[in-house]
Amino acid sequence: MLGYTWAKYKSNTSYMLRKFLTSFTGAGAAPPRARGNPIEDALLKQVVEARAQDPLIGARVAARELLRRLGNIFTQDQGVHAESLFCALGALGGYACQAAVRAQATARGVAPASLLTAERGADGHTYYSGNALHALLDGTPNGLWPLISESARTLRFELLPDIREIFRHVDSTVGTPAFGKPRSAGPRAPRDLPFLYLRTHWTAFHPTVMKFCSAPEQWPMVYGFAIREALERYRQQMEPGAAATLAMECADAMSRIDLATHGQPAEPVRRPARAATLAPL
Repeated sequence: MLGYTWAKYKSNTSYMLRKFLTSFTGAGAAPPRARGNPIEDALLKQVVEARAQDPLIGARVAARELLRRLGNIFTQDQGVHAESLFCALGALGGYACQAAVRAQATARGVAPASLLTAERGADGHTYYSGNALHALLDGTPNGLWPLISESARTLRFELLPDIREIFRHVDSTVGTPAFGKPRSAGPRAPRDLPFLYLRTHWTAFHPTVMKFCSAPEQWPMVYGFAIREALERYRQQMEPGAAATLAMECADAMSRIDLATHGQPAEPVRRPARAATLAPL
């Protein structure tokens, strides 16, 4: 597992993290800042300097800020709508895996198609898969699911998610109307589909992630850290095991889509009709 345990993650709330978070004031999303903001530049410099002691400090800083902003977005009179929050975090984290694979391919000077396998679904949309994508979801100690599942020991999930079953379910729905529609995870459902949360928040949040995580493989980790903290913070609103299941189901589905075209009308794949056979005389 990751060298940084959950207990160490909890205890590693440094002065720099607190300074970063308090630099964003007021409710709701932080107001946009002009490029070259001296406070943000100073914090970025501190992140770079701190990486020698904590290589993941940038991911931790970004995770705290994104969780704060999303928490404000999904707050209602009764508190944070946890189902929507975990749906959105999972969707963003899953697509961050695909974005990281694409960035890795570009850095190597190869086409993303060399690391992503594209397949046209029965609905006419393009879906991606491949070892590089799976590695960031679950295939490495720093993958999205290992980061989240590390919380199971601390929070004592009532229901430990079966990640293989989640992957099988998403596989079985690719190209069907059921794809990207989370299964019931409790008495309440997310207010919207994961794709709609992804389309709404990706361009708003990803620049922050890139600022504090220069290595693309750390982009999904930002959401892993955010989900892990949200599991504890909102455990009264949603049972952690069910929340982790919801987040990973959304993550797996959204890691596969073509964001530029998903949700738009597409020409369904037409299966060739079977040739008619004559009944025997």
